[in-house]
This record gives sequence, C-alpha cells and structure tokens, in this order.
Amino acid sequence: RIGPDKVRALNAKCPHTGCFVNYQTGGENRFHCPCHDSTFAPDGKILDPRSPSPRALDELAVEIRNGTEVWVTFQNFRPGVHEQVPV
Repeated sequence: RIGPDKVRALNAKCPHTGCFVNYQTGGENRFHCPCHDSTFAPDGKILDPRSPSPRALDELAVEIRNGTEVWVTFQNFRPGVHEQVPV
C-alpha cells in the first residue's frame, strides 16, 4: 500500500529464477528469496547491489473498484532477464 487511495501489488516470484519470496518482519521488513538470497525492499526494489536478481520484484496492475475493492491483474514474467517480459 502506498497511500489512502493507492495500492501496489507485487508478484511474489523472484525475478532471478522464479522462486517464491517471503516477507520478513521483526526489524527486517523485506522480501527474501530463499533460493539465492536476493533481498527486496517493501516497495520491491533490490536491497543488495550484489543480488543475483536482474531486476526488482515485478509490479502488477491494480484497480480500486467501488472505493473498497482491490482488483489485481496477475501475470508472470520471464525470470533471469533484465526486462519485464510477460509469459
């Protein structure tokens, strides 16, 4: 979430090889990929410049309907490339 009327949705797959990321709380507040140790900020940006991930977490299209409903267009993207290529 980025504001009272704005919401961001991120794909939970790491752009490196497609492993699912976990959100870590307790002071870390980050996404972590257990496969190759990529870490991402809550906004999806890469935290460590040495990360094997070629890009930030993929953002998904979001629409707020009727003021209370959040609709997310889910889509996967090709892992291992710098560009966000839909699959």
